[in-house]
Amino acid sequence: MQNLFDLIGRLHPLVVHLPIGFILLGLLLIHYVPKNTGAEKVLPYVFFWASIASVASFLTGIIQYLQEGLSLDDVRLHLVFGLLTTLLCMLFYIKLKGATWLEKIAPRWWGWALFVSLVATGHFGGNLTHGEDHLTEPLPTALKTALGISSPPDAPLLIDPEKLEASMWFDDVVQPLLQQKCVSCHNAEKQKGKLALHRLESFQKGGKNGALIDVENPEKSLLWTRIHLPITDKKHMPPKSKTQLSAEEIALLQAWMGIGAPVAKTLAEAAVSPEILQAFYPPTQNHLMRFAELPSPSATVIQNLQNQGLLIAPLFKNSNGLKISAINWNAFTDKDINALASLAKNIVLLDLGNTQITDAVFETLQTFENLVDLKLDHTLVKGNSMEVLEQHAYLESINLVSSAFAVENLSKLYSFQTLEKVFLWDTPAAKEIEKSNLPQDKIQLFDFGEELLPKLPSDGIVY
Repeated sequence: MQNLFDLIGRLHPLVVHLPIGFILLGLLLIHYVPKNTGAEKVLPYVFFWASIASVASFLTGIIQYLQEGLSLDDVRLHLVFGLLTTLLCMLFYIKLKGATWLEKIAPRWWGWALFVSLVATGHFGGNLTHGEDHLTEPLPTALKTALGISSPPDAPLLIDPEKLEASMWFDDVVQPLLQQKCVSCHNAEKQKGKLALHRLESFQKGGKNGALIDVENPEKSLLWTRIHLPITDKKHMPPKSKTQLSAEEIALLQAWMGIGAPVAKTLAEAAVSPEILQAFYPPTQNHLMRFAELPSPSATVIQNLQNQGLLIAPLFKNSNGLKISAINWNAFTDKDINALASLAKNIVLLDLGNTQITDAVFETLQTFENLVDLKLDHTLVKGNSMEVLEQHAYLESINLVSSAFAVENLSKLYSFQTLEKVFLWDTPAAKEIEKSNLPQDKIQLFDFGEELLPKLPSDGIVY
């Protein structure tokens, strides 16, 4: 019997379209069909079936409300307007059948009342199935702001690698994910499937389908199963109309369930694969966490270099990776680069812009094996020997803006495997690039300060 009621309740979204069709047909006959065309004879028949369909829709809605565990506060307006629509249909049918006590109300007024009630019923029903922002969610953020519509923050989950010993698995990782992707349908007011996820006690209680976590068999957990179902499956969570979990978020939840779904342990106490956590580190730290295990740099060397004018700081707190800038040491020359040799393994970001260096620095830079970002802008560097950096495993960006970089040295950068961008604004290379034979697949590597589009066969045609 329980299964039968579940089935009847779930027919509500299908049945509800029947009264909508009959009512709209009746309204068209009332407002747009001229009198004495036979419409008067059809209207009673239309609203008889509109009444029957409305009653069926209302009853299946009540059953669905009782079976799905929704709160009364959540469905109240949809229920009230659904009942009002049903009563208006029945009363209008009675009027059409000749009830004298309803004669004073003109059919057009009945039509407008039904239209307003029907729209309100549909709107509040849409709120239940798609969320209260189902109409406004697609709007641009600027338009929402102009209309005074607030939208919930959708900031990504971030894990601070410096606070792993203080961050709790459930409170600081799992709950924020549930808050973003699940709580809109499973909260204190709205409990689809009799499940609330807005706090730990509700999560542990589970819903009408039982507990969410099977500690003995994590892969058989209800949470695990639902997030892995095809998005077209009705039981897939979150529903396909909602923002989905990313692959990284799914992996994080899997890892948590795989270690027993702890709620009172920190990330450090119940560790998982570092790669899974690193996907949620702040962007800069996530990108540079591969340098977390570098050897400790000499504090004495750092202090001496700082006394000479170099700015030196760790990539992030407690990191042995360094970012160094000569912004306050404009007289920095090729000889001064040797002072950084003892820190070669620790230097990740190096800014030598606006200094007196030349191509001679590349001999020393060759030993800076962990370089990611190198700034040589506003210098005398021509690039004559920079091919020695080709074997660097992490070098991604080189800034040569307003340097002396020559166009003939562009080809030396073609074979750099990790290089993503080279900035060459206001350089001889940028001014003479039309004379070079730059491969089409390398155009995106270089930024000359203006768009350099691939040449098309038609570009050489003279009209």
